[in-house]
Amino acid sequence: MLYYSKEFRERIVEMFIRYGECKAVARELGVSSDTVKRWVQKSGIHTNDRSYSQSRRKNFNRYREAATYNEKSLAYICGFIAADGCLGRDSTSITIELQESDVHTLEMIRDTCIAKEDVPDLKIKYVARREGRPTNSPTVRIHLNLPKLYSNCLELGITPAKSLTFSPKLEGKSEDFLWYFLRGMLDGDGCVTIGKTLADCSVRLSSASPACIRTMQAIYGGTIAKGTTVENLQFKGALAKQLASKLPLDEITMERKTKKLKEILNIPAQAVRNSSVLVGTIWGVTEKPINMIDAWRQSDKVVAYETVKWRVYQGWTLEDAVFLPRGSSCPIR
Repeated sequence: MLYYSKEFRERIVEMFIRYGECKAVARELGVSSDTVKRWVQKSGIHTNDRSYSQSRRKNFNRYREAATYNEKSLAYICGFIAADGCLGRDSTSITIELQESDVHTLEMIRDTCIAKEDVPDLKIKYVARREGRPTNSPTVRIHLNLPKLYSNCLELGITPAKSLTFSPKLEGKSEDFLWYFLRGMLDGDGCVTIGKTLADCSVRLSSASPACIRTMQAIYGGTIAKGTTVENLQFKGALAKQLASKLPLDEITMERKTKKLKEILNIPAQAVRNSSVLVGTIWGVTEKPINMIDAWRQSDKVVAYETVKWRVYQGWTLEDAVFLPRGSSCPIR
């Protein structure tokens, strides 16, 4: 007998309230309608599919038609698949498996693909706990047979058995596409860490493909940290906040990571050092600005380094902080 977590059972009830039909919920979650009926009735709700099916089905269809497949959603979905999806070798199939708590993201991907490719309903399957999975937690999975999306993935360098060799092909893509593609990758295989201060916060993208990390760094900046089996593209402190200010935070993105990114944006920033700048093509910056200590060392040292630091923290430009003599007031620019 399959184990259904409390969250999954609550999800069944929530979806029944939305659709009013056991069969519709069963198709959504990849379980039997009897399973849906049993847990809904245990929650104290009376099930009567015949009484509600016609009106609820209209809402169900409207929900389907609301899904869009524009440049942004395509970029997000392809980025997600690049990080956490699997392309089959049959030129059509794509599989995505996520934690059960992220089922909303899987629903969005499924509904958007259905709206674009005009295919029948695709079932989201519940996968029970398995030994050997790192978190040993239930997951949800979807198997897509979508030749158009598969072709889009190939054009972006996303191929079967891509884990060690993936190198994104993003030349000529718009800024919107690039930002949604990165957000998709972060939702698929990224980590957002929240700390007590901004210095303790970070955004990290992981990949087993060094080519992928270097390509993404050239576009978005960040620093590379090598792990045992993966490489990480990291954005810490002020850089994490700068990145979060550009990342999409709308309804098509993963809820739990969007919440964390918004928390980073709300953390007060300390004085931004001249070196706290992201270097990448999307920022229009090709070289990292000189930092305070190097700028001071290369100057005539007309003021002490501690004075330079104090001036920068007070809002002076680095140039003024280093080169104006002691006793000068902050220039108005």
